[in-house]
Amino acid sequence: MVVSLAAAIDIRNIGELADRIKACLAGATAVNVDAQAFETGDVTLIQVLAAAGKAAAERGISFKIVNAGPDLAALFDRCGVEGFIHCQQEG
Repeated sequence: MVVSLAAAIDIRNIGELADRIKACLAGATAVNVDAQAFETGDVTLIQVLAAAGKAAAERGISFKIVNAGPDLAALFDRCGVEGFIHCQQEG
């Protein structure tokens, strides 16, 4: 299953994304988060993606962030979560 990120994700709209990812994790063997459209976000996005990655790993579900550009990588770095995107893309 594929979940696409919006261009801007923050506290105001993170609930919708979290719900979509949660639904995918409930019924899929693989979830790809397509970050192609992403431009800006806040720590809530990082929290949701990290939690989803952990939940997927615990359930044996493949969880990858695909098409991640420098904006998302920079957000992960600013939040102190270096390497998460690269680790997820390789897996």
